[in-house]
Amino acid sequence: MQKELTRGKLAKKLGCNVETIRFYEQKGLLLEPKRTQNGYRIYSEEDIKRLNFILKCKNLGFSIKETKALLSLVDNNEYSCDDINEITKIHIKDIENKISALNIMLQELKTISKNCKLGKGKDCSIIDALFTNKYC
Repeated sequence: MQKELTRGKLAKKLGCNVETIRFYEQKGLLLEPKRTQNGYRIYSEEDIKRLNFILKCKNLGFSIKETKALLSLVDNNEYSCDDINEITKIHIKDIENKISALNIMLQELKTISKNCKLGKGKDCSIIDALFTNKYC
């Protein structure tokens, strides 16, 4: 027998908010769940697995659009492991590019912070640096 959960119990089980589940339903990532006679939504094991997939994608930095595309491939059974690996490699490259950009920002902030004279007046080298392209 399949175990079914209400939205609140599903949220608790997977460690997310009820609003998160509602959001993913509105975005079309989660399918419309079955309802009890009194109107409560009930989520099946398949729904639980799907939400877990969505949350894992979010935690790995996939966008809503990317997650929707992955789910579409799965739903239509139109993928191979090579296809998914290629999508993953593209995502890895995007993350590496973001890390590189963040490291550049970190170094720039460290540089302008290091040059700060910690004065009490309005003369601030950090503000000056932000108004110029001196460190960009």
